[in-house]
Amino acid sequence: MSPRPPEIVLSEQERAELERLVRGYTTGQQLAVRARIVLAAGDGLNNSQIARWLDLDDETPGHWRGRWLAFRDMPATGGSQRGRAAGGCAALWCAGEVHAGAGVPNHRPGL
Repeated sequence: MSPRPPEIVLSEQERAELERLVRGYTTGQQLAVRARIVLAAGDGLNNSQIARWLDLDDETPGHWRGRWLAFRDMPATGGSQRGRAAGGCAALWCAGEVHAGAGVPNHRPGL
């Protein structure tokens, strides 16, 4: 039996923003998949269930679950106590805008 993945608890604001990304007509498919992964994890699904549901390889849900948790734990600029979990976080996280700040190479060099 595999260990349980870290739990993701989404605030109402985070859930609404992620759902907006999933429904958006102009949202890129990669961003929508990332948002769906986090929403499913927030609903209590494990990584294997998410991978089957979204037809992904087994490692992808765990990767993005970890990225979401790391992103939420980053200190916000401006002294917010909650970190980056305030407005706009899902769009920034999904778009990769904060990867450099998270110590992760940005997948869009030069931007």
